[in-house]
Amino acid sequence: MALSRRLIELLREDPDDVERYGVVADQLQAKGDLRGELISLELARLNANEGSPKWRALGREIDTFRHVHAKVLLGGLWTATTTSAFEWRLGFIRKACLWTSAVAVPPVTTGRAGRRVAKRRANRLLKQTDELLRLESSALLESLSLASSYNSQLFVWDAAARVAEGAPATLHVLALRDLYGRAMPEWEPLLQREIVWRRQVLTLQSDTLSLESLAELFQ
Repeated sequence: MALSRRLIELLREDPDDVERYGVVADQLQAKGDLRGELISLELARLNANEGSPKWRALGREIDTFRHVHAKVLLGGLWTATTTSAFEWRLGFIRKACLWTSAVAVPPVTTGRAGRRVAKRRANRLLKQTDELLRLESSALLESLSLASSYNSQLFVWDAAARVAEGAPATLHVLALRDLYGRAMPEWEPLLQREIVWRRQVLTLQSDTLSLESLAELFQ
C-alpha cells in the first residue's frame, strides 16, 4: 500500500477537499507511484479556466496518461476493456461499472457413462469485483454497477456479496443491472431502496432482483 491508512481515512472524511490531494500527490511521487503524477495533472486542470486551450490540453494529457499506464493504474482489470468502465477524479476511481454476458450455467452436456452434466462456469464478474476492491485507487469508490444477462444473475449475487464484505465506506450507490443487448442499460434502475451501512446511507438499485434480499447481504 503506497498511502498510509491514516491518509486514506483523511481523504474519506472529506473526498472533495481538493487541498488534501496535493499532499497525496507529493507522497505518491516520492515513492515513484504514477498516481502522484495523475493527481498533479488533474489538480492543474482544476486550476485552469474551464474551456481554455490549457484546460483542453490537460484533459487530453490525462486521458493519454490513463491509457498508457492502464496496466499500473488498474492492475488485473486493465485487460477488461470490454466488460468495465471507470470514472476517475483526482487519482481515484469514483464510479465503476462491471458486467458479464457469460451464461452462469451452460447447456447440459452428456458426460461419461451417459450422465447429463451442467457445470456452473467460473464467475469472472466476481473476480473483477474482487480485483477492483483490492485496488488502492478504489479507496474512495462512490458508485458501483454490476450487471449480467438475465439468466446469469447468480454471478451478480456473488459479486454483490463480495461488495458487502469489503467495499469502502465511501460507497453510496450499488446498482445490480440486467444487460440489454449485451450492453449496460442507459435508463435508471427500476427499483431503489436506501439502507444504513457503516453509518452511511447506501442506495441499493436493481432492475429485477430483490432489494430485500440484497439488503440482507449488508446486515
